[in-house]
Amino acid sequence: MFCFDLIPECYADTFFIDTIFKEEGDEVNHAFGISQVSESLEKGHYRELIKIGIIDNDKKNVPEYFHIFEAIDEIENVSFKKHKEKNIYIFVLKPAIEKFLITEINSIGKTIEDFNLPKDFKILKKQLKKTHVAENNSFKDLITFLKENNTPGCEFIRKHLNSLRGN
Repeated sequence: MFCFDLIPECYADTFFIDTIFKEEGDEVNHAFGISQVSESLEKGHYRELIKIGIIDNDKKNVPEYFHIFEAIDEIENVSFKKHKEKNIYIFVLKPAIEKFLITEINSIGKTIEDFNLPKDFKILKKQLKKTHVAENNSFKDLITFLKENNTPGCEFIRKHLNSLRGN
Protein backbone atom coordinates (compact mmCIF):
# COMPACT_ATOMS: atom_id res chain seq x y z
CA MET A 1 0.00 0.00 0.00
CA PHE A 2 1.26 3.45 -0.91
CA CYS A 3 1.20 6.37 1.49
CA PHE A 4 0.59 9.97 0.51
CA ASP A 5 1.99 13.36 1.26
CA LEU A 6 -1.27 15.34 1.03
CA ILE A 7 -0.70 19.07 0.65
CA PRO A 8 -3.86 21.21 0.92
CA GLU A 9 -3.71 24.98 0.39
CA CYS A 10 -5.90 26.37 3.14
CA TYR A 11 -7.12 25.57 6.64
CA ALA A 12 -10.57 24.36 5.56
CA ASP A 13 -9.06 22.13 2.85
CA THR A 14 -6.58 20.75 5.39
CA PHE A 15 -9.27 19.76 7.89
CA PHE A 16 -11.44 18.33 5.08
CA ILE A 17 -8.62 16.16 3.70
CA ASP A 18 -7.27 15.16 7.12
CA THR A 19 -10.71 14.11 8.38
CA ILE A 20 -12.07 12.29 5.35
CA PHE A 21 -9.15 10.91 3.35
CA LYS A 22 -6.05 10.52 5.52
CA GLU A 23 -5.07 6.92 6.27
CA GLU A 24 -2.34 5.42 8.42
CA GLY A 25 1.07 6.37 7.05
CA ASP A 26 -0.20 9.43 5.19
CA GLU A 27 1.04 12.91 6.01
CA VAL A 28 -1.11 16.01 5.73
CA ASN A 29 1.08 19.06 5.31
CA HIS A 30 -0.84 22.33 5.24
CA ALA A 31 0.49 24.90 2.82
CA PHE A 32 -0.20 28.62 3.04
CA GLY A 33 -1.68 29.18 -0.41
CA ILE A 34 -1.35 27.79 -3.88
CA SER A 35 2.26 28.98 -4.30
CA GLN A 36 3.39 26.96 -1.30
CA VAL A 37 1.51 23.90 -2.57
CA SER A 38 3.41 24.29 -5.83
CA GLU A 39 6.76 24.63 -4.02
CA SER A 40 6.03 21.61 -1.80
CA LEU A 41 5.17 19.43 -4.77
CA GLU A 42 8.28 20.50 -6.68
CA LYS A 43 10.81 19.87 -3.93
CA GLY A 44 11.97 16.46 -2.78
CA HIS A 45 10.75 14.67 0.31
CA TYR A 46 12.61 12.56 2.82
CA ARG A 47 10.20 9.64 2.47
CA GLU A 48 8.97 7.87 -0.60
CA LEU A 49 5.43 9.17 -0.52
CA ILE A 50 3.18 9.94 -3.46
CA LYS A 51 2.70 13.71 -3.37
CA ILE A 52 -0.81 15.04 -3.90
CA GLY A 53 -1.75 18.71 -3.82
CA ILE A 54 -5.26 19.95 -3.09
CA ILE A 55 -5.91 23.37 -4.58
CA ASP A 56 -8.81 25.63 -5.41
CA ASN A 57 -9.60 26.60 -8.98
CA ASP A 58 -10.40 30.19 -8.06
CA LYS A 59 -6.97 31.66 -8.50
CA LYS A 60 -5.96 34.23 -11.10
CA ASN A 61 -2.24 33.75 -10.59
CA VAL A 62 -1.79 30.01 -10.89
CA PRO A 63 1.88 29.02 -10.55
CA GLU A 64 3.46 27.99 -13.84
CA TYR A 65 4.25 24.57 -12.35
CA PHE A 66 0.57 23.56 -12.45
CA HIS A 67 0.45 24.02 -16.22
CA ILE A 68 2.43 20.78 -16.66
CA PHE A 69 -0.34 18.69 -15.10
CA GLU A 70 -2.77 16.83 -17.35
CA ALA A 71 -6.38 16.05 -16.49
CA ILE A 72 -7.02 12.39 -15.77
CA ASP A 73 -10.64 12.63 -14.67
CA GLU A 74 -13.16 15.31 -13.82
CA ILE A 75 -16.63 15.83 -12.44
CA GLU A 76 -18.67 18.97 -11.83
CA ASN A 77 -16.81 20.28 -8.78
CA VAL A 78 -13.42 18.55 -8.74
CA SER A 79 -10.79 17.40 -11.20
CA PHE A 80 -7.86 15.02 -10.82
CA LYS A 81 -4.60 15.78 -12.62
CA LYS A 82 -1.18 14.15 -12.96
CA HIS A 83 2.22 15.69 -13.56
CA LYS A 84 3.29 14.89 -17.14
CA GLU A 85 6.57 13.27 -16.04
CA LYS A 86 6.44 12.52 -12.32
CA ASN A 87 4.31 10.57 -9.88
CA ILE A 88 2.76 13.78 -8.52
CA TYR A 89 -0.96 14.59 -8.56
CA ILE A 90 -3.38 17.37 -7.74
CA PHE A 91 -7.06 17.56 -6.93
CA VAL A 92 -8.56 20.85 -8.05
CA LEU A 93 -11.70 21.87 -6.14
CA LYS A 94 -14.00 23.98 -8.28
CA PRO A 95 -14.17 26.80 -7.92
CA ALA A 96 -13.01 26.68 -4.27
CA ILE A 97 -13.61 24.76 -1.03
CA GLU A 98 -16.69 26.81 -0.08
CA LYS A 99 -18.58 26.14 -3.32
CA PHE A 100 -17.28 22.57 -3.39
CA LEU A 101 -18.82 21.93 0.04
CA ILE A 102 -22.10 23.60 -0.92
CA THR A 103 -22.33 21.46 -4.07
CA GLU A 104 -21.57 18.32 -2.08
CA ILE A 105 -24.24 19.04 0.54
CA ASN A 106 -26.82 20.06 -2.05
CA SER A 107 -26.21 16.82 -3.97
CA ILE A 108 -27.80 14.87 -1.14
CA GLY A 109 -30.68 17.23 -0.44
CA LYS A 110 -29.11 19.24 2.38
CA THR A 111 -28.12 22.87 2.62
CA ILE A 112 -25.24 24.60 4.31
CA GLU A 113 -27.76 26.10 6.75
CA ASP A 114 -28.61 22.56 7.95
CA PHE A 115 -25.18 22.63 9.60
CA ASN A 116 -25.63 26.07 11.18
CA LEU A 117 -23.26 27.64 8.68
CA PRO A 118 -24.14 30.97 7.02
CA LYS A 119 -26.05 31.03 3.75
CA ASP A 120 -24.33 34.30 2.82
CA PHE A 121 -21.35 33.20 0.73
CA LYS A 122 -19.05 36.06 1.79
CA ILE A 123 -19.62 35.30 5.48
CA LEU A 124 -19.13 31.56 4.89
CA LYS A 125 -15.90 32.20 3.00
CA LYS A 126 -14.62 34.42 5.80
CA GLN A 127 -15.39 31.73 8.40
CA LEU A 128 -13.65 28.99 6.42
CA LYS A 129 -10.50 31.11 5.96
CA LYS A 130 -9.90 31.37 9.71
CA THR A 131 -6.84 29.69 11.18
CA HIS A 132 -8.90 27.70 13.67
CA VAL A 133 -11.70 26.60 11.34
CA ALA A 134 -11.18 23.00 12.54
CA GLU A 135 -12.46 24.09 15.95
CA ASN A 136 -15.75 25.36 14.47
CA ASN A 137 -18.32 22.74 15.55
CA SER A 138 -20.64 23.52 12.64
CA PHE A 139 -17.83 23.00 10.15
CA LYS A 140 -16.76 19.79 11.94
CA ASP A 141 -20.36 18.52 11.76
CA LEU A 142 -20.48 19.26 8.04
CA ILE A 143 -17.21 17.43 7.34
CA THR A 144 -18.25 14.49 9.52
CA PHE A 145 -21.54 14.30 7.62
CA LEU A 146 -19.67 14.29 4.29
CA LYS A 147 -17.42 11.52 5.59
CA GLU A 148 -20.44 9.40 6.52
CA ASN A 149 -22.23 9.93 3.18
CA ASN A 150 -21.09 9.17 -0.33
CA THR A 151 -21.35 12.58 -1.92
CA PRO A 152 -20.13 12.71 -5.53
CA GLY A 153 -16.98 14.80 -4.97
CA CYS A 154 -15.90 12.87 -1.89
CA GLU A 155 -16.49 9.57 -3.67
CA PHE A 156 -14.52 10.87 -6.69
CA ILE A 157 -11.53 11.80 -4.50
CA ARG A 158 -11.74 8.55 -2.55
CA LYS A 159 -11.89 6.50 -5.78
CA HIS A 160 -8.71 8.07 -7.12
CA LEU A 161 -6.83 7.83 -3.83
CA ASN A 162 -7.80 4.15 -3.54
CA SER A 163 -6.65 3.58 -7.11
CA LEU A 164 -3.26 5.13 -6.32
CA ARG A 165 -3.06 3.02 -3.16
CA GLY A 166 -3.69 -0.10 -5.22
CA ASN A 167 -7.06 -0.84 -3.57
